[in-house]
Amino acid sequence: MNQDKMQLINKIFNQETIRTIWDKEDEKYYISIVDIVTVLTESKNPTTYWRVLKKRLKDMIVLILLSTTILGNTIIYGSLIWHGMLAGMAMTAALIRFGIKGMLFIVVSIFPHQFLLFPAMIMLLVWCGNSCQKQLYLREKKRGQYAHRIISLAGIGVIVFVGCILESYVNPILVSDILKIF
Repeated sequence: MNQDKMQLINKIFNQETIRTIWDKEDEKYYISIVDIVTVLTESKNPTTYWRVLKKRLKDMIVLILLSTTILGNTIIYGSLIWHGMLAGMAMTAALIRFGIKGMLFIVVSIFPHQFLLFPAMIMLLVWCGNSCQKQLYLREKKRGQYAHRIISLAGIGVIVFVGCILESYVNPILVSDILKIF
């Protein structure tokens, strides 16, 4: 039975090497996600994608969980102000240090993934804000309303996922090309 499962995994991934560990007590295989990313993307550095995805999803989950507390609106607005201040400081420092080349570098370093992650962040903030308002004021328990909220949250998750792919694979190519100017 164990060999059948391993043969299936090898067939799925075209005989590529996928690290696995067999747990005898649970009778389960644990498969390396980094190896799967390597096979699917043929990337030279697959750990970058996995690191970026974990960071973005952790931020998203923390914001969702905090939005369900009584301080949800304060945390949401604080997060928005914090991200805006960081972006402003990075752009100002690049402009002062490198002039127009620094500004070009900042624009290239946020392109194209921020065109997806920024709207996803705004949609998540709106989602969290609506969650706080509904929790504090309405207390309605309609199944259709919950299904709609879960679907919209899943859509935001997909946008973040695609943004992470762009950040991990497309952005390094653009940044290395723009660094040749410096």
